[in-house]
Amino acid sequence: MVDDLRELFSSFDQDNSGAIEREELGQLLQCMGQSKSEDEVDRLFNLMDADGSGDVDFEEFCIVILHNRETKKSLDPRSIAERMWKLFDKDGDGSICPDEMLEAFTTLVRARLR
Repeated sequence: MVDDLRELFSSFDQDNSGAIEREELGQLLQCMGQSKSEDEVDRLFNLMDADGSGDVDFEEFCIVILHNRETKKSLDPRSIAERMWKLFDKDGDGSICPDEMLEAFTTLVRARLR
């Protein structure tokens, strides 16, 4: 795992300085087909640069990558579908009747308007 992270970090660290500078991040995102505005690149870089040093060291890089990996795991489509089903199936009988669907949509709209 650490070797994989080191290799990924090296692909960002184009000048082999041991840190990722803002420009390197922007160039790499462009090469990956991620067209980001200067402002978006700045925000992403500032999130990665936890200590405010002006560059992203290996530790900061690992924290961001591992956090992103854990976030993706928590967005499992199956668990999302199960939670949505429970939201709609109020009486837990395994089916969704029109009244339950209307109630769920009403609840979602009210929550969105708050």
